[in-house]
This record gives sequence, C-alpha cells and structure tokens, in this order.
Amino acid sequence: MVNGDSYVGQFEDGKFNGLGTYKWVNGSVYVGEFVKGKRQGNGKWKGAEGDEFEGEYFDDIKNGWGKFTWANG
Repeated sequence: MVNGDSYVGQFEDGKFNGLGTYKWVNGSVYVGEFVKGKRQGNGKWKGAEGDEFEGEYFDDIKNGWGKFTWANG
C-alpha cells in the first residue's frame, strides 16, 4: 500500500483477503474480492476521473468478462 492509500476489509496472514475496499490517494476506489493481497475475482473500480470497470480480476489486473465505462461517454 502506498502512503495515503487506505484499505478496509478482510485480512488473512497480514494480506488483503476476501471482500474489501481499497482507496488510492488520487481518489480512485476498488470494491471487491482480494486474494493474497491482490485484486482477484469480481470487483468494481472507479477512477479519479470517473472511468469505471466492473468485472473480473486476476493477479491484480482486469481479466475475463467485464464492462468498462468511460466518463466522457
């Protein structure tokens, strides 16, 4: 976690694990599943500029099915 970022949710062995919310200092937010400290499973990310992605993550990156919505249409 970078200085100023925050996490609220489940932990296991000192890492984010299960459901949680991660907020970056820039205003971006991810709400969803974590496995061993990484985004994995279903989740929703909203960027500071208003872009959104809702779908699947694997190993901390978007992977599989999902929907990306740009703030500018």
